[in-house]
Amino acid sequence: MTSAFLTSQHGASFVSSLLTKKGKDTALPDGTLLTHSNVVGLYQRYVDLYAASETRSREVAKAKDICFQFLCSHLTEVLASEARQSIFELSAKALKKLLKNDDLTMGSEFMIYILVGVWADRQVTLAAGEEWNLPDVAAEAGEGTEVEVEIPDWKFDQDYVLKLRDAMAPLLPHIRFPLMSAKHLAAIEEEGTLVPLSYITEAYRHKALTGTDVYTPDVKNNPRLRGRRYETVVVWDPSWHGQHVTVSADGKTVSKAQAYWYCLAMAKEGYSSGRHAWAIKVNGDEAYIGVARKELTQLDNYLGADSNSWSVNNTAYASSGSGSSNRSFGEAFGRGDVIGLVLDMVELKLTYYKNGKKLGDAFTNLPAGVKLYPAVGWRDGTMQFVPPNLGE
Repeated sequence: MTSAFLTSQHGASFVSSLLTKKGKDTALPDGTLLTHSNVVGLYQRYVDLYAASETRSREVAKAKDICFQFLCSHLTEVLASEARQSIFELSAKALKKLLKNDDLTMGSEFMIYILVGVWADRQVTLAAGEEWNLPDVAAEAGEGTEVEVEIPDWKFDQDYVLKLRDAMAPLLPHIRFPLMSAKHLAAIEEEGTLVPLSYITEAYRHKALTGTDVYTPDVKNNPRLRGRRYETVVVWDPSWHGQHVTVSADGKTVSKAQAYWYCLAMAKEGYSSGRHAWAIKVNGDEAYIGVARKELTQLDNYLGADSNSWSVNNTAYASSGSGSSNRSFGEAFGRGDVIGLVLDMVELKLTYYKNGKKLGDAFTNLPAGVKLYPAVGWRDGTMQFVPPNLGE
């Protein structure tokens, strides 16, 4: 028997998309090798050691904190690993600590809500003396794939819904509903029983008043109003770039061998859902930074030259083909500046930052249902992916 919470359209897409992602091992500076498959077990081990230790050893505390930060930054990849079920075996206290962290990386706040629902379903199922496991979804399943799962009759009862609501209740204050799209808020509101109306009302109010002179979000006393980083691990595609471009061994830097004309470079992964953030350090000239579709084939040109790409250039001009969105935007930038981007495929917008300062939304009508890839076009020098500083 499997989770009834996952049988919703949103839950099924959530699990399917997770299983198409692949994790990557990471070596920490202290020599400890953490992977997406073992971090949850190691984190729980160090939590237990710290709790049982009379001396509260500094080494154990440090190892616990390192594991926790790694888990926050790689939660999506951990959920895509063979150890994904271990996430749902965390205690309520451990999960609450994850939810409170600004660096928690899950692509979108709605996915975090779904995670909490799945976790709560496991608690209710085990308390009823039943077996619980994640749906057996094929690894090649894509987003939107219909997932058929067996639902026991008792999970259609009102008693199950009330128990699910009670299990979720201690964690709901730490889900940032104001960060969700109106579409996702409406889906939660339609369910009607799991989330108190006060959280939904707060979210709609925040959306309606943000940007007005009469409203200043109290992010200090209400963490639900704070943004999350949603940092995305990005590398350049070694086989998708223009002439005279080389990609570094770690995939983070692209270099231009000649300064004769513009060339493009594309990231290896694209995104059609969720919210993703990255940043590019500019060490080159005449840069165009943004996103592109896979259909973009003219790689010896500037980014934003046609309707398959969107960019803002170093002279503070936004462009996408000959569309109406072409206009002056933001601030000029050059060598040494770090340009941050947030791609929101829920709201279909692309937001820009310069050295941590928010410049605003350059594009607000991106195409839905297609993958967009981080991209850059430039004439000379190098472009390097660096951790984003979004000033949030």
